[in-house]
Amino acid sequence: MGKRLLWAVLAGAAADLAGLGLIAAAAWLITRAAQQPPLAALSVAIVATRAFATGKGVFRYVERLTGHDVALRAQAGTREDLYDALIPPQRPRHGGADLLSRMVDDTEAVQDLLVRCLLPAAAAAVAGLAAVVIGLTVLPLAALVLVAGLALAGLALPAGTAAAARAGRPGSRPPARSWRAGWRTWCTGRRTWPRTAPTRRPCAGRRPPTRRWPPSNAARPACTPPPSPGAPWCRA
Repeated sequence: MGKRLLWAVLAGAAADLAGLGLIAAAAWLITRAAQQPPLAALSVAIVATRAFATGKGVFRYVERLTGHDVALRAQAGTREDLYDALIPPQRPRHGGADLLSRMVDDTEAVQDLLVRCLLPAAAAAVAGLAAVVIGLTVLPLAALVLVAGLALAGLALPAGTAAAARAGRPGSRPPARSWRAGWRTWCTGRRTWPRTAPTRRPCAGRRPPTRRWPPSNAARPACTPPPSPGAPWCRA
């Protein structure tokens, strides 16, 4: 699985580099063609533009194919380990619908972690490093500007977004129950809101109390089913 993951990262980085090369070649071709030079002077740029455009699609397809293969294999292994953990005759900590939801959501979080978070981040890091090396050989000043832009877009902005999310209003975002919920929030942008307790509706024919009941064992109205339709639900 590690070899497949490496191929997926390399294919994603190659697709990103092909996209950068396509932008550079197309921009140079348009600028040079405006001067109306001989066609032989544009032949290399024309071939490079076509090659980068074709390579971008091919490498992206390979990255998607290998990345999803790794993610599905990891998800299958996680489900197998989960089923093995449920074999011993012991009562699980969670049961019923909660256990089924955890079995589905937590295993899908592994797929989201690989496909939507780790693979794009690793491919972008490799492509950015290669672009910086190429920039150092061509124009060092441009490489320094590129490093500053990559640091701002890849480190400062995500850190600021995470800090702003943590510094939100109390209760606006529930804390992650586990590391899987945290990764799922980062990768998919989805949030798991806790179930709120159902609010108690006031009894028919009575207004809700304006003050809390005293802590003593004072008599309280008991709710019983109405004897007939339309009758109040509470009686003293």
